Amino acid sequence: MVSITCPRCGKTSYNLNDVRERYCGFCHVFLDDMPNHQLDRLRAQEIAQLREDGARVSYALDCALQLVECLIAWAPEGTVLPEGVKTCKYRLDEAMRQIARKEAK
Repeated sequence: MVSITCPRCGKTSYNLNDVRERYCGFCHVFLDDMPNHQLDRLRAQEIAQLREDGARVSYALDCALQLVECLIAWAPEGTVLPEGVKTCKYRLDEAMRQIARKEAK
């Protein structure tokens, strides 16, 4: 489905006329008429928000990994872990490795 999202208000319109004219009905502004400095500021805010969101996801994954490791460590000696727990632990470890590789770049 074709849509346009306003960088100022974040609203998305699926109206074909809005898409064709690059118009935000909420702000009542043609996006091509917005000054470049305003668009740059809005993009910078969006990038900052994406970074914050990414940091929250990374923190949540780290907490989940620590929780799983603690639960495994507290399991009685010789306990055979269910396959689902092994898979979950593997996936968490892999996700954290991917995040670490991306952060190292």
